[in-house]
Amino acid sequence: MVCVLLFVLITLSFGQPGTPDKPKHAKEKDEQHFPEMKSLEQTLPTVQQPQTQQPGIHRLNPETAPFVPRQQNLPSQHEIVQQHPQQRYTYYYHPKQPTQQQYYYYPRPFQQPLYPTQHFPHFVHPQQLAQQQYEQLGARPRVVQYTPQQQAVEHPQVPQVHPPQHVVEHPKIQQIRSGQRETTPIPFRPNIVIFEKFEMCENYQKQYSIVNNFAIVRFWPGEVCRTKVCAIPKKTPRVREEFLLHGFWPQIQANKELTCCEFKFPIERTEHLIFKDPKTTNLILRNWVSVEKCGLSISQFDQHGTCAMSNYNNKKGIFEYTRTAILLYKKYDVWKILKESELKVEPNKLYNIEDIKRVVENACGAEPIFTCINSYSVHEMKLCYDMRTNRINPHPVKCLDKNYREEKNSCGNQIMFAPFPEYLLNPETAPRNNCEY
Repeated sequence: MVCVLLFVLITLSFGQPGTPDKPKHAKEKDEQHFPEMKSLEQTLPTVQQPQTQQPGIHRLNPETAPFVPRQQNLPSQHEIVQQHPQQRYTYYYHPKQPTQQQYYYYPRPFQQPLYPTQHFPHFVHPQQLAQQQYEQLGARPRVVQYTPQQQAVEHPQVPQVHPPQHVVEHPKIQQIRSGQRETTPIPFRPNIVIFEKFEMCENYQKQYSIVNNFAIVRFWPGEVCRTKVCAIPKKTPRVREEFLLHGFWPQIQANKELTCCEFKFPIERTEHLIFKDPKTTNLILRNWVSVEKCGLSISQFDQHGTCAMSNYNNKKGIFEYTRTAILLYKKYDVWKILKESELKVEPNKLYNIEDIKRVVENACGAEPIFTCINSYSVHEMKLCYDMRTNRINPHPVKCLDKNYREEKNSCGNQIMFAPFPEYLLNPETAPRNNCEY
């Protein structure tokens, strides 16, 4: 009975054996209503190959890709195909390889190469050489110095009787006392600066008239020595903080200076006559100082003094011209006048040029003319004189119009004085040049 019931249930569930298969359209209808009834091949996912590898697919005639079953025998390196139709190359997955031990390189510290000392010349220091010479002479005898207290404590020694021996006489040791030693200062050797000589005139012109207006020209050493090293001649005793004499110039109304006139003596003969006179030579060494080149006084006579010989037309004209220039220069210490005035002029300070000119005019009797560098630093100063009154001691007068034009073109409203070179003031340490005058 039980077997009959089981047979009935199996028949109802799976159909009777020997029943024919359903038609194709019925199977498709059942698969649409019951997706679980699809075959295993239909349910498995399909792997679509790239468009370039799919057979029968063209850009103009696309077709569905057929089913490609997955290959079972895969290589050791698994191939991974990405869904990119434009991709031409396949990617491969590489399994991780065992890491190897890494070695780090530590650079050695930089070592400076050592050079043998034989490549350099052997030099003995002067102090070491003196020590070697001292050791070769032998040890000096010991100097013993007794104080008054030590001499008072010492007791006389008892004479002892010794057998006669050969007596060796030693040199007596002179006691050194602090009161007898005196230190003598070492004289300072000034530096010798090599200067060239001023150039003389190449050509000379004739002079037909007498010049009535002369100018004493002073230069300020602060500006002249600002860009160069100045030095004083070997025979010049000293230099003071003041304007230095440049020259004694004849002035004419023409724009150019009257220079290099014909003279009866050549310049070499004139130089010999001037420095043959001791009085004139002493005046030049003390007052007509060459600080940048040699032979300033003779150069000024060659350029300007020859044109003044029409005013000094006698046998002593050369000496009169030179002494008059130095006399007019020494008559006024312009820098001292400016420092002691109400302005209290100091270096490196700007002052109104009219105030400076007023102070000098009140002290000297005539208005000065300044020339400047860079429109503010004073370079030279002129004081004019009338030679018609007295050629040895002329009277100060107003300068010519061309001199005022020169001042206006070179100086501004505010002027200053560069610091005086202090190294020239000390006669013992001041640098000296190779000039005779």
